[in-house]
Amino acid sequence: MSSPSQQFNDDLCSGARDRELARNIFPEVLHIIDFPELRELFLSHDIPANLAKRRRSLIGFVAIGLGAVALFGASVAQDNWPRTLAVVCAALGAVSLLLGWFGTLSGETKRVWLCSRLMTESLRQFHFQTLAYRLPAVLASTRDAAAQRRFIEERRGWLAEFRLQYEGHLSARLRAVLDDDDEEDFLLHPDGNWDHDLSGSDTSLQKVFLAYRLLRFEHQIQYANYRLGADQRIF
Repeated sequence: MSSPSQQFNDDLCSGARDRELARNIFPEVLHIIDFPELRELFLSHDIPANLAKRRRSLIGFVAIGLGAVALFGASVAQDNWPRTLAVVCAALGAVSLLLGWFGTLSGETKRVWLCSRLMTESLRQFHFQTLAYRLPAVLASTRDAAAQRRFIEERRGWLAEFRLQYEGHLSARLRAVLDDDDEEDFLLHPDGNWDHDLSGSDTSLQKVFLAYRLLRFEHQIQYANYRLGADQRIF
């Protein structure tokens, strides 16, 4: 029997299975939680970020391994050992230092990874802020097909505005996050309004809240608990 696996935090319903489950649970609000254009943009930053992280981890393991071999070879070397062995150990140590410095400790490498992660998490935030700050439009889109098409078209415009603000400016926004003297504005729908009169709202509101709680809160909590839990693997 295979061991149970933990699914990554797929609150954007990237997989076909997730979209099918969402279709069964939230058919009335599927067009709200399923955002193909945003998901495509998310993956264009998420996939390179994951590859960069794995590459840095691999280089780090190789650097540590070469350094360990070099130290071991130097510690057991005898005066009558061939000079070639000493040269090899010294070369391995030098390569280990170079890999560690340029492969894992390079500021540019870390900056690229952080910028990609800033973009993906900002896209997540933009997506779920839509449910709060655009709530009147969200609820109106559940009434008929015409309102749904209008919401989807408006949402494309909101995403285009977000892209204009973030794409090509990630380094500056990352600096605003890291700089203690600057405060990054995390309101991604500045012309929206979360203060709504919800009296008389239909059952669609409950569906929106249920989807928000499940995808934004519970998925995040479960994934965080998994990542922070005790690791049973040897390595």
